[in-house]
Amino acid sequence: MEQPFVVAFIVLVAAGVLARRATPALRRSAAHAHARRIDLRLEPADEDAVATRLARRTCAGVLAGAALGVLTAVVLGRSGVEDFGWSPTWLSFLAFFLGTALGSAGVAWYESSRPLAAGPRVARATVPSHADYVPRVERWGARAMAVLSALVALGLVVLDGTGLVELGDLPGALVAVTIVGPALAVLADELAARWLIGRRQVAASPLALAWDDALRAGTLRDSVTVAICASAFAPFVLLGVVGDGLEGGWPANPGVGVITGAFLVLLLVLVGVGIASLAVQPEKHFRRRLWSVGTPGAAEVAIGGAR
Repeated sequence: MEQPFVVAFIVLVAAGVLARRATPALRRSAAHAHARRIDLRLEPADEDAVATRLARRTCAGVLAGAALGVLTAVVLGRSGVEDFGWSPTWLSFLAFFLGTALGSAGVAWYESSRPLAAGPRVARATVPSHADYVPRVERWGARAMAVLSALVALGLVVLDGTGLVELGDLPGALVAVTIVGPALAVLADELAARWLIGRRQVAASPLALAWDDALRAGTLRDSVTVAICASAFAPFVLLGVVGDGLEGGWPANPGVGVITGAFLVLLLVLVGVGIASLAVQPEKHFRRRLWSVGTPGAAEVAIGGAR
């Protein structure tokens, strides 16, 4: 009975986000709110363009997230999967976050692939790196989740192979995806980030360059979020499939305890990465690294009179 509630909740969240970007005035208001969060001034001449780009990413993200989240909830509901040390609800919400990151990143990467406009270029004293745009906790969090995903899959194979725990017939293809998929997602994120950071930035003023950095940071953070969510989604699916095939309960069936424990560890690590990320205010990371006090042009990009 959880699935109708999950579907309704996801649809309401998506509708609320879309409603808050439904008109140009609302999009401009959201853009100024974002400007205040990252401490950048948003000039009247630029607000429509910035508001449109931010709204396009947000709306694409929430639509993709809602589609993937609802699809996951419906599929799990029709499959008859029961709660088993994990909950289909968690997987549906994780699918929503994964889809949101995919949709937003997809639009952002499409924008990044467009030909650069001709124009003057403000020179930088240093060449930015991936670490200047994405906090360490998010970059290393993606890698940690990929490693943990592989360890979960390999651990199940070892336990089942040694006969210490009976886990039934492990789905070989899903085990392989759980081992390799997250690692490929992290690798793709690193390679894509290197390509994006290697593209030149065209800006006529420090403020324009700072906004280009802000949008670039958002793109890179969306990409690393995809890697994090994919690295959690794969092992959760594997644990759910294996757990659904087990009979009895713990402690009569040790396999139940293994699957439940692995689920809880994954969940705690994922929540821990999320909390650690929020604690460092990741949306301001690029500001601290590239436009901190004393950086050339920093005074010109301060939030000033942004409303």
